[in-house]
Order: sequence, then structure tokens, then C-alpha cells
Amino acid sequence: MTRTDEQKEHRSVTIQEEIMRKISYLGVFATTLAAMAFGSGTASAATLYIDEVQYGIKQPNAISECRADGSTCTIGAGKTIGSTITGTTGVDVGALNASMQASYQETYTVTTSCTSPPLGRGQVYVMFPRGDFVFFNVDGNKGTAFLPTGVFCEVHDDW
Repeated sequence: MTRTDEQKEHRSVTIQEEIMRKISYLGVFATTLAAMAFGSGTASAATLYIDEVQYGIKQPNAISECRADGSTCTIGAGKTIGSTITGTTGVDVGALNASMQASYQETYTVTTSCTSPPLGRGQVYVMFPRGDFVFFNVDGNKGTAFLPTGVFCEVHDDW
């Protein structure tokens, strides 16, 4: 074989390899597209929609209380309030933050204290979590979230 024949044969092999490589890439690309189109619908591919946000909502579960017949009392800082998310959507606080362009935390630590007015007999001073209540859905599956932002203190009758 002459040098020119060797070059032609080498070039022919190189072209065939290039064609096979392109066919291989096309196969991988087609497989990837099919997997994306007909995939299992994992949470990362799902779309999170925020239906409504109610700001400054008082959660009904008290986190602390104090009593002081005829005087004042103080509920101290340091209490921790956790976020709650319901539904089987796989949504977490990070996904809600991204969707709402917000910066909520998984837990909120109370940094202030509440001091009651003078309490009468049978009255109690109660601290409640306050936060934003979010209604959302992921591909038709509805969920809710309570995202704490602070506390709310008020006097209640303890009868």
C-alpha cells in the first residue's frame, strides 16, 4: 500500500468513527429527551404554585404562658417555633423561599419577651406563634405551610 492509499484508508476509518460517534450522541440525546418527556414526575421536575399567602396569622397552639394575680408577668425569649408543611408534595421551606422570593427559616427562635399588663384573678398571659400561612399546589396536589415570623402575646380568661 502506498502512502496515499494509507492516508485514504485512515481518513475513511476516521470518517466512519465520526459518523458512529454522532449516531451514538444522537441516541443518548433521544434517550434523554424521552426520559424527560415520559419521566416519573419527580418533585424536582414538578411545578410549585403559590395559591395564596395570609400574612401575620396567629397559630392557635400556645407556646408559653404566665399567671400573676394582680401584677404583671413576663414570658421570656428563647422559645423555638418550627415551620409546618402539610401535604404529600415533597415541598420544603427552601422550595417555598425560591418560589416566593422570600427568606423563611425552618425554625424561628423568639428573641424578644412579652410582659403582660396587670393580670386580674383568673387571667393568663399567653404567647402564640405568628407567621405566614401559605396555600400551594404541586401538579394538582395541594398543601399548606405555616412559616413562623414572630410571636403574639395576649391576655386570656382562664375559667
